[in-house]
Order: sequence, then structure tokens, then C-alpha cells
Amino acid sequence: MIRMENVSKQYDGRRVIHQVQLHVKSGELFGLVGNNGAGKSTTIHLLAGIIHSTTGTIRILEEPPGHSAYFFQNVGIVTENQSYFNEMSALEHMLFFNKVKGQRQKRQQLREILRLVELDPTNQKTVQQFSQGMKKRLGIALALLSQPQILLFDEPTTSLDPSATSMVYSLFQDLAQQGTTLFLTSSHREECESICTRMGILENGSIRSLELNPT
Repeated sequence: MIRMENVSKQYDGRRVIHQVQLHVKSGELFGLVGNNGAGKSTTIHLLAGIIHSTTGTIRILEEPPGHSAYFFQNVGIVTENQSYFNEMSALEHMLFFNKVKGQRQKRQQLREILRLVELDPTNQKTVQQFSQGMKKRLGIALALLSQPQILLFDEPTTSLDPSATSMVYSLFQDLAQQGTTLFLTSSHREECESICTRMGILENGSIRSLELNPT
């Protein structure tokens, strides 16, 4: 599902990641852990096709990331600094992107997705009035809109309180059990250890994979 073969990325001659080899299988909940500035966001941006590697090959669903409608239909992405429409409510965002992405989800289905992340679909509050945690949960809801095969999350629990963090991780585990592949980054090793089927540690630009919770 996700393959990185000898992937390196440099910025202005500075090595961020180096010769990364990583395979994530269907239905895995994979966590990438590292300190701030370790290259976690760079890795997500590479997998999402937002930036390109300096060297190496990346394949998502057997194709280069970000190159086709098929990719965007089957890969949900939440970056750390997601952009929203300040004057729109959560439900208005769902309705808008439902149309833009050519989805045929009914309004009730969109409401149910919002409830999954504990956002009230009847709340008319606009995004400019949202807390950072509410924005994060809206991003997760939007990523679920197309029922993707793969979900990429950059620091999904940043700005969430402990209750919301527990809810989000429970949702991720449910999605993985249903066959969705999840790749998330975190600064907190203990959180990934508690929910991920496998975890990688980003150190000195390289990923070291660790087996967790073998089945």
C-alpha cells in the first residue's frame, strides 16, 4: 500500500531524511515518532505528493503520490497546518468538499461523519470561531469523506485534550480493523506504542521500524 525505497530529501543541502526504506501493508496502523524538526512533516508531505523526494521512489497504491484523481479519491490527508474557509461551518465544509470531490454522500451521512469526531453538525459556528482542537477534528472528518483506503495524518492529536485524543485513537483503531491503512506521525512514543500495529522511530534522518502488537 505504501512503499518508500531509498528515499532521501534535502533542503538547501541539509539532509532531512536519508535513504528511507519502508513498507506499510494494507490495514496497518503505522506510527512515525520523532522529535520536533526530525522530518515527520516532511515524510507526510512526501507521501501526500505535496513535495518530491531528492532521490528514491515512493509508491502509494502502486503509483506515485499526488499524480491522479485515483490517488486523491483513495488517500485522505491531514497536514499539521490544514487550511479551512473561515466563514463556513463544519457541515458547510463537508457539503462543499462532498461536491468538489464528486462524492454522493447524503447530508445525513455527512452529519454522521462529523459526529464520529464529536463535532455537532447542527452547530452554525464558523471555523474562525473554532478552537485548534475543533479544527483538527474537522480535518479528520474531511479526510474520511471519500472513504479512502489510506489515511495520512501529521500530528493528529496536537491541540486535542485527553478525551478527544482517546476518541480519535479509538476511531483510528476501528478504521484499521475495517481494513483502512493509517500512517500517522507523533512526538509522543507512548501514544503510538498504545495503538499502533507497527512503529518507526525517526532518528538522524533514518527510520527504524519496530514490531508492535503482533497478530
